[in-house]
Amino acid sequence: MRCQNAKLFLRKPLAEGQHGLAKHNHSIVIIGLIVVFIVRRGFQMKALAQEGVAIEGTIIKKFRQPGSGTTAPYLRYEHTTPMGERYENKIAVDEDVWQGHEVGDAIELIYTPKQPSVSATKYMVNLSRQALKLPPL
Repeated sequence: MRCQNAKLFLRKPLAEGQHGLAKHNHSIVIIGLIVVFIVRRGFQMKALAQEGVAIEGTIIKKFRQPGSGTTAPYLRYEHTTPMGERYENKIAVDEDVWQGHEVGDAIELIYTPKQPSVSATKYMVNLSRQALKLPPL
């Protein structure tokens, strides 16, 4: 028995230019996510600059992550709040900061008590404070 509606199940090839539209939509989504991440991190850095509290962290990993033709230096660190909550973050750093630290070393951090998972190195927060015309910590 032959199926009369067999053609309904066959997918028609995309017309010329429709492949590019799908790629274009993916690009818009990716760019949108990048913008959201940058804006979110900007608000976090502003909160750290205005409300941040100093805390000592420990470097638990040094690594390089590929990107834009180079390998960017990163540090992974942990810190424990006065309430005993432990948090871990990674952050891109300047080459001299990366070279100047080893796994197990202490590192000066700033975190926000309202959202203790948000933290950054003290030198990065001071750059944000400088942009906001605030004195360094």
